[in-house]
Amino acid sequence: MENYDPNMTVEELLYAIVEDETQKMHRVVNESNARLDREWEVGKAELLELKKIAVEKKRAKQAAAAALSAPLNDKENNKQQEKPSTEESKETKKKPAAKKGTAKSCPLKLVALSGPHKDEEFFIRPTLRVPCVIGRSKAKKYVDKGVSLNQDDQVSTMHGEFIFKSGQAMFVDVGSTNGSSVMKDGEELWLEKGHETIVPQDGSLMLRVGDTILKVEYCA
Repeated sequence: MENYDPNMTVEELLYAIVEDETQKMHRVVNESNARLDREWEVGKAELLELKKIAVEKKRAKQAAAAALSAPLNDKENNKQQEKPSTEESKETKKKPAAKKGTAKSCPLKLVALSGPHKDEEFFIRPTLRVPCVIGRSKAKKYVDKGVSLNQDDQVSTMHGEFIFKSGQAMFVDVGSTNGSSVMKDGEELWLEKGHETIVPQDGSLMLRVGDTILKVEYCA
C-alpha cells in the first residue's frame, strides 16, 4: 500500500492494484513464453542435428552395402559367362543311371502235370518277407496263399516253400520226408534240404513233390 497515493478513493485504489497485478501477470507470461521459445529453438536444433546424423548413418550403410554387393555381382556375372548355353547343357548332360529293380514280389503259376492233382492250377505270389508254402496241409495259408496238395499222400504236411530273393523266385525243400526233385535235360535231380532252386526267367521249372509233378513259371 506504500506505493499508492493515500488520497486515492477506494475505487481508484482497487483499480491501481488490479492494474499492477495485471502487469505482473503479463511479465510472467512473457517471460514464460520467452523461455519456451528458447527451449523450442534448442530442441529444434537438437532434432535437426539428430536427423542429420541419422541421414549420414543411412548413407554410410548404403555405401557399405553397395561395396559388399559389388564383388558378389562380379561373381554372378562370371558364373553367367562361364555357364554353358541351354542347348550345350542338353547335349553334355549325362543321362541318369537306370534305377535298379524295386519289385517286392513275383507272381507264379503252377500246373500239376501228374499225380492226384493233375491239371489243377495254382497261383501264388511270394514276397521279400513272406514265402508261399507248399504241402499236404489244408491250413488257410496253404489253401489261400500257397499250394495245398492234400490228396497226395507222398507230400509232407509242410513240404517246401517258394521264396522271392534278389529279384528271383526260388523253391526250397524245408526237410520233407520223401524229398523233392527237378527234371532237367531228361534227368531227375534230387534237391538237398535248404537248397535254393531258381525258377528260370525264360522258361519253367519242372518240380516233383511226392507223386505230383508241377510246372512252375512266372506269370503276369
